[in-house]
Amino acid sequence: MGFTAIAIARVTQINHPTIINSLKQAAEELSDQPLDTEIPEILEIDELQTFVAAKKNKVGIWRVVNH
Repeated sequence: MGFTAIAIARVTQINHPTIINSLKQAAEELSDQPLDTEIPEILEIDELQTFVAAKKNKVGIWRVVNH
């Protein structure tokens, strides 16, 4: 998670500890919610892969949405 937070910090110009704290808070809020076992009829998946500052710093982001 550390590298991803640093990459996000570079792009958004937000301090990486702020990003890490936001991610931890969101994870805690999600862990309290019940799991949805329904299989969605429509599911949207997006993937983004890019390089941050250099070719060796490859970052991938996935987004999954259950409509």
